[in-house]
Amino acid sequence: MMRIAVFLSGSGTNLQALLDAQEAGTLGAEVALVLADRADAYGLQRALARGIACAHVPLPKAPAPERAAVRAAWETRLLSAC
Repeated sequence: MMRIAVFLSGSGTNLQALLDAQEAGTLGAEVALVLADRADAYGLQRALARGIACAHVPLPKAPAPERAAVRAAWETRLLSAC
């Protein structure tokens, strides 16, 4: 079965829909990792309640001239977490 990672930044309603589909056997995949850019994202609690591995990967604030480079480095960190 395919294992997938889910990225979220809030309450995790889309994560919940995926988990419901997984439980119903209609997803065709297993949610194996949940990543969030906010430490207080409720979606992390949803994942922890199901025993799914979680990680907080904060997106640093950056001034406009550096924003693209900071975002690219952050995306690389996300991919390395998977």
